Amino acid sequence: MKQKIIMILIVISFTNCSLLTSLPEKTTLQERLKVFPIENLPLLDKAVIYWNKHQIPYIVANTNQDMAFLVGMVHAHLRLGQMELYRRASQGRLSEIGGPLARDIDHTLRIINFGKIADILIQRIPLKTLRLIKSYVHGINHYIQNMKKVPHEFHVLNIKKERWSVRDIVILGRLFGIDANWLNWFIVSRLYKKPKFKSVWKKLVKAGGSSLPSFAHDTQTKKQQFMTELFNYVSKTGSNSMAISPRLTTVNSSIMANDPHLGIMIPNVWIIMGYKSPEFHSIGFMIPGTPFILLGRNKHFSWGGTMMRASSSALFDISKVKNIKLNTRKENIKVRWYPDKKIVIRESKFGPLISDAPLLKFQDKTLAFVWMGHRPSDEFTALMKVNLAKNFNQFREAFRTYAVSGQNFLYADNKGNIGQILAVKVPKRDRAQLQTLFIDAQNKKNLWKNYIESPALPYAYNPKKGFIVSANNLPTKKGPPVAVMLSPNDRVKRLTQLVQKNTPLTIEKIKNIQRDVYSIASKKLHLTILEKIQKINIESTLAKNKQSLYSAFKEWNGYFKESSKGALAYQLVLY
Repeated sequence: MKQKIIMILIVISFTNCSLLTSLPEKTTLQERLKVFPIENLPLLDKAVIYWNKHQIPYIVANTNQDMAFLVGMVHAHLRLGQMELYRRASQGRLSEIGGPLARDIDHTLRIINFGKIADILIQRIPLKTLRLIKSYVHGINHYIQNMKKVPHEFHVLNIKKERWSVRDIVILGRLFGIDANWLNWFIVSRLYKKPKFKSVWKKLVKAGGSSLPSFAHDTQTKKQQFMTELFNYVSKTGSNSMAISPRLTTVNSSIMANDPHLGIMIPNVWIIMGYKSPEFHSIGFMIPGTPFILLGRNKHFSWGGTMMRASSSALFDISKVKNIKLNTRKENIKVRWYPDKKIVIRESKFGPLISDAPLLKFQDKTLAFVWMGHRPSDEFTALMKVNLAKNFNQFREAFRTYAVSGQNFLYADNKGNIGQILAVKVPKRDRAQLQTLFIDAQNKKNLWKNYIESPALPYAYNPKKGFIVSANNLPTKKGPPVAVMLSPNDRVKRLTQLVQKNTPLTIEKIKNIQRDVYSIASKKLHLTILEKIQKINIESTLAKNKQSLYSAFKEWNGYFKESSKGALAYQLVLY
């Protein structure tokens, strides 16, 4: 770490402190809107963009192509710097802006290769979807070509004007389809040689597999629930989604409450906007660089979701596979402030060799990376069809071509129906394979051959209990296994408790549920620690400067409110 800090300081000094450039001058909303190009737009018909006081755009166009074109322009206007960062991440080009500190990241990204089958995907995109993507790209490029001043990020990160292509968008789509379980590999790669790693891995799998399902609930013993919650007490973040039936509300309507939070950052990952054309009429959340609304509502229903943590990838151990042929390719990583780095990437018939990645530490293994994102699928058409769907059956069917990343999508329509589907495509395999860290490539039974599409997976529609909640937990225990390292039960149990406790639900009550910061698991762990402290009677021996800490800890009520001394004391005691 010390060496990295020194390198950063050296880099800054050699670049005349380009990373420390002053912030751009403040501008008013009207000044921001004036820089949006509106003259001589290549539109087929009339179109209007409305902006509210929060600068949230709403596009009304007389053709679908014009709508997509203007969505591209708006994304470029509001988030071009962010989009360029995403593009470089998806193509393993972060060193162009981050310098030598990003070389290992780029090397790993080049091995993963988000663009591995981009050309195949483009060939398979239906003409209607492809036309809209092309119009969207045209809008981005028109904005870049006609902008009078580049975004501030371009100066700081040394970004040059560069045209976008359909291929860029397709590769970006694969970046957004990453498997959440990859993080586990980076963690365990530094632990798996430790003596007790096997037992630790078993505990991780057991804890992750104890997640409560959103529908078709199975029961757990009190001991199982308690141990799972204690093991996962640190999980206080993640998306929440609720679909509520009209019979549980005071408004005689189904309600969707969705909070797909991805951390606090500037700019936000999400961008809120709406669009209307002859076929489309939706408003909701988009990710800059994608042409369709991902979460939102149309005239007939609303849809929300949480990441499923589906096991869409695997590590195949090819160390003992005889006479395996490895193909190699050379790539050049351009590095800011530093000489370029030339790398060699090896690939087997199973997939690229992820064990060559400098960010992983599987020293004695030769591991091939197998991922559903390296197989054909069409998430763009799926999202387009969701925007156009009119009922639950069309909503379910829209995800037939969808594969990555796995999502729990909840549904609530204007006729009072609610539901949930599993948006993912997974290989047919048993639970044991999902729980295995290194899969034996020699065993032909382990190879991915047959797949299950989203409409063939279990779903919920108007459950008897009248509501569905999701919080990155297991969607259901019915059907084939789709995930193993799922989120713990803390949030899904708390949401369930609050929905049941507050029935009949008003809009204000639902808002309060989304603002709730009570942790069941943390409170249980707090009481366990408090009981231990009281048994050994250390309170009387505490120094004066620890008395206030203990007092705050003792009185904590389980809520992580920003002003809570007890919450801070709890975290300090754990530390």
